[in-house]
Amino acid sequence: MMIAPNLLIFMIFIAIPAVYGFVYSLTDWGGYGELNFVEFKNYTELLGDRRFWISIRQTVIYTLCSLPLIVGIPLLLAVLLVSEIHGKSFLRAVFYWPSMISYIVVGLLFQFIFGESTGVVNYLLGLVGAEGTRQRLRLQPPWPSDSW
Repeated sequence: MMIAPNLLIFMIFIAIPAVYGFVYSLTDWGGYGELNFVEFKNYTELLGDRRFWISIRQTVIYTLCSLPLIVGIPLLLAVLLVSEIHGKSFLRAVFYWPSMISYIVVGLLFQFIFGESTGVVNYLLGLVGAEGTRQRLRLQPPWPSDSW
């Protein structure tokens, strides 16, 4: 019962279109009109086409050239990050910097918007006379001992 929603989505978006695609590949249907079944004529024509084999060859070459780079470079970086080398901390910082920068920017923006003395929200609340409702940015998480 728990798998029913996933199975339904799989059937609607994957299985049924795949079956229809295979059935349509056995016809010479152009998108409108009558379906004429030509059985495997489309496949034999495809296998006899020179351009098809050129595209297969180019795909294989691309895969064989790109796969070592896609796997090799990240593997080399992972080995460098866990090995005992000089400057390992610097390498980790450089490697993680792109993912850290977004969190830093979001934190600075929240401090700019909700800061206790410099926040835009608190400034606007002060302009309308709502001094008692000024928002305080909590830079530390609230601990149970804070409220005692």
